Amino acid sequence: MTLTDEQVPWGAASMFIRTHGDHANAYAEKRISALTAIGDADGVTMWKKIASSLNQLSETGSSN
Repeated sequence: MTLTDEQVPWGAASMFIRTHGDHANAYAEKRISALTAIGDADGVTMWKKIASSLNQLSETGSSN
């Protein structure tokens, strides 16, 4: 199965919720900070999309 560019952040967010539970958002923020510090703009953009997906999944109470 191939994910579209729009599906990748949702898949990653779902995986991070399963892996990190209540700490998934904090993990995403750490990644954004680390990537910002090294100037990885593409990485920051992707992690911001993942963080947005995490927030939306948290609001709905679902990781599916």
